[in-house]
Amino acid sequence: MKTLAYYLLGIFSLCLLNACSDEDNPTPEPPPSKGQEEVQKIVEVLKSQPEISQFVDMLKQVDVADLNENQLTVFAVKNPNTASRAAQLDSASIRNHIAKGSYAKEDLTDGMTLTSISNETLYVTRSENDVLINGVKIEGNAIPAGNSFVYVVPEVIPIMEKPVTYKHQTTIVVKELIAKNYPELPPLTEVTVEAKDGNNRPVATLQTNAEGIAIISHNCDTLTYRLIKEGYSDLNDGWIYAGLLDENGSYMYKDLNGDEKIDNNDKVYDPEWPYQLIYEENAQEVDSAQEHFMVPVEKTEEISRVLEQTWAAYTQNLLELNKQLLTGEGGFSYNDVAVVSERYWDAVIQTRMSLTELQTTLVEAGEETSPLNEEISMKLQEINLNFYEYYGQTPFYGAEEEFIEQLQLFADSFTQDARKILRWLAEIYLLKEEWQRAADSAAEQTDAESMLILAIAHQKLQNDAQALQYLNQARALLVQESEPVTSLEGKILIETCHFDRGVSNPYPYYRILNEEINCYGKVEGFTSGKNHLLPVPQKALDAGIYNLRQNNDY
Repeated sequence: MKTLAYYLLGIFSLCLLNACSDEDNPTPEPPPSKGQEEVQKIVEVLKSQPEISQFVDMLKQVDVADLNENQLTVFAVKNPNTASRAAQLDSASIRNHIAKGSYAKEDLTDGMTLTSISNETLYVTRSENDVLINGVKIEGNAIPAGNSFVYVVPEVIPIMEKPVTYKHQTTIVVKELIAKNYPELPPLTEVTVEAKDGNNRPVATLQTNAEGIAIISHNCDTLTYRLIKEGYSDLNDGWIYAGLLDENGSYMYKDLNGDEKIDNNDKVYDPEWPYQLIYEENAQEVDSAQEHFMVPVEKTEEISRVLEQTWAAYTQNLLELNKQLLTGEGGFSYNDVAVVSERYWDAVIQTRMSLTELQTTLVEAGEETSPLNEEISMKLQEINLNFYEYYGQTPFYGAEEEFIEQLQLFADSFTQDARKILRWLAEIYLLKEEWQRAADSAAEQTDAESMLILAIAHQKLQNDAQALQYLNQARALLVQESEPVTSLEGKILIETCHFDRGVSNPYPYYRILNEEINCYGKVEGFTSGKNHLLPVPQKALDAGIYNLRQNNDY
């Protein structure tokens, strides 16, 4: 019996010790969730905003222990003027004002939806710069807080089962333009309709249904859009198809300027985005129906059309780059040169990818030997040349000599473009300061830029008489009835480089001539030597596949 008593006493003592141990070492609190940490950061930022103080006080108390999102978009309600409005926002409804995901204002596009942490749907509508959430307009710009964005709204956001009514509804009807079904043209299905507003922000991307219809609901007063379907085109050399003239299949085109005749004045200004609608400002519930026609095209025709659009976009980017670098257009300063350089790099990479894809499509269509394939190859080489002009490197060919050898092979193979390639080689030799080779490559050429290259090369070779002769030939070709110059002194050479040559790019000639940019007035922030080349974007260096190096002094 004693043994049993001692045994029971031991068990009791052990239990007592465990109980004491639990009291001395309580179960630790779980660590805060990602959501709790992010909300705390938001509260800290918003403490300095007195107009939303009541919202902040409630935000401190909101239960987000189960929230693992650390990127949020918060719609902070301004302090109410009436008690009734204040009563609508409580510990439950405040969760409807916290959306999952972090969205800058430009990311809040018309028609998109957000999901609150209470799993309610928030509908975004946009009209130009005005952004509404379930019909409540955002005031001002985003307030960054941690990984999140906060917006101030004037009132509590209501819960809605469907989006608010849109200001406009544009109905796009697309038909296939084929003579055999005249006069009843069939609807064209699965046509992609891409639309953007007057500030180039995306509005919608839709596809036509079985009836060839796509409906764009929007709040913007200016709507720009385009139609895309592989194997079809809605334009012919810039003219918009408007139907058929007769059963033989003669096409009718849209009279854009209303002068009752079709000529070059009726071509669209921007073939990539040919359609624009402007609704009356502040008009409510205005609808519009637009009928369009597309025709089947041969694969080479489609590739040719896409090539034209792709190249137009690239050359426009190059033209804008030159305007900024040479004149400081738009307030450009060389302190911001890294930004414009990255923009141009993106254009180079995107254009090269697009052209390469077009070549692949041509090969797959059995058109590898077509003139169109040669044209694409030439444009790829022109991009390579441009890159060498602006960065002094040849990342797509390795060493400079490899690029030069490739161009010489092209000159032998593409006899139609041999003169152009020889001019490119002459410019490369100028940039390499190989003056005699530059003069030899440009010899027997007749275009204005070759004359200018010859003038610079002979001036560097101290053949001033020949240089002056070539310079006057260049100026006569560039400017009709130009007065002959009698001296190479001053800035006459770089001034001639600025004469209109279409998509002009005098930038590399400043490096050749060792001139300050711009000869008509220095662009802010320009440093001689350093800024004669663009900085290589950091992301291009990080990619590690282009064999690039950063240019000096950057």
